[in-house]
Amino acid sequence: MTVGSSARAALMGAAVVLGSNVLASSAWADTMTFDLFASNMGAGFTGPFIEVTVNRTSDTTATITFDSLTNGGFTYLMHGNGAAAVNVNAASFTGAVISTTNSLTGFGTPSGTFVNAGAEDGFGKFNAGVDLFDGFTHSATEIQFSVTNTSGTWANVASVLTGNGDGNIAAAQIGACPVGCTGSSSFTATGFAAVPTPTVGAGLPSVVLACGGLLALARRRRQKVA
Repeated sequence: MTVGSSARAALMGAAVVLGSNVLASSAWADTMTFDLFASNMGAGFTGPFIEVTVNRTSDTTATITFDSLTNGGFTYLMHGNGAAAVNVNAASFTGAVISTTNSLTGFGTPSGTFVNAGAEDGFGKFNAGVDLFDGFTHSATEIQFSVTNTSGTWANVASVLTGNGDGNIAAAQIGACPVGCTGSSSFTATGFAAVPTPTVGAGLPSVVLACGGLLALARRRRQKVA
């Protein structure tokens, strides 16, 4: 099968790495990593923008981490309401903020609140996430929170999240700050980024899920903020 350039680009942007990794602290570790690559920020902001890692720590609990990426001369910081959002696959659940940090120079410590995230402009409504206090100076390079399923269990990491009404599983409110960004800089532009639900076994640019192993289809070059 020949894959066109647009399909290749979508595949690279939507690349998902799935696998089961045994960590010293938890025999449950079952992780999935993907990038938020679609945005409404307009021309000049190519992404991917945010890396999301879902770690199923038991059959009812998961830790979700959002990390800023640097691409095309910009670092993409998370900020404001809807700074990080996911659509949890559970009829009822609880959640809590684990940490909100900004590793860049001159920023205040981000203050996060776990919320029913609501709408992420243009990408639909999400049922869990983190709002950050204030704007640019309290933006984050990493947001981590937990979710606990109180209505059932998750058979694997791929079942923790599900598509919302617009077919998206995760999103973030982001701002583009030029490389070298400090607390005295400012956003060049702001907007939202998201990623659609992977489709199992439906062909490119969908993602094929692998059981008991590690399958990496492709990833666009990007740098995670240290």
